[in-house]
Amino acid sequence: MQKDGGIPGFVPRGPELSEADVGGLEARLGIKLPADYRAFLQATNGGRVRPNNIDVPGLPGGEAEVNNFLGIGTPIVSSSIVWSLETLSQRLDGNWLPFAHDSGGNAYCFSLRAADFGSVAYCDLQSVFAMYDVKPQFYPLARNFTEFMSRLRPSS
Repeated sequence: MQKDGGIPGFVPRGPELSEADVGGLEARLGIKLPADYRAFLQATNGGRVRPNNIDVPGLPGGEAEVNNFLGIGTPIVSSSIVWSLETLSQRLDGNWLPFAHDSGGNAYCFSLRAADFGSVAYCDLQSVFAMYDVKPQFYPLARNFTEFMSRLRPSS
């Protein structure tokens, strides 16, 4: 697959990844990545895409943007999957894996629960900023990464 993952409007971020790089991330985190996301990650290693807005049912304002897809070994540390997971670990309680952020620091996450593994939700971290004893709200977005990507649209 080409480095942009074959996605129009995608600007990749991190260095090219091998199968071993992605497998190493899975081993380090003790998880298996959803297959469609795994292929996307290996093809792009994070980056930005246009269009990048998505409807978020139930969220005040009703929409959000995807600012940055996370990667492995990225030159910008805050664009790393591992850094994001470590930074948000208290908020995500082991059931979620962040794979992207909006410009306000909210996260797009995969469910790691067996019942809905690989489903995508928007994690509203801004509404609980500095309230570490309060869990953030998760807004379901898609059954899987492919469906999530298909819902991205231009800003309104």
